[in-house]
Amino acid sequence: MVRETTVRLYVVPFLGSKRLDRLTVQDMRGWLNKLALVGDPAGAPEAREGAGRQQAEGR
Repeated sequence: MVRETTVRLYVVPFLGSKRLDRLTVQDMRGWLNKLALVGDPAGAPEAREGAGRQQAEGR
């Protein structure tokens, strides 16, 4: 249930009707960056840390 809620609250609103087989690295980076900016009230600090680490590594 937690995964379903997370997907419904965070993934679907950002990706909308985009097909999963059409996702790009840029799509995912944009989503992680947006989570880092707005914060994650569900408490998933790994999403924010991962976005920051990728930016620091120049990915």
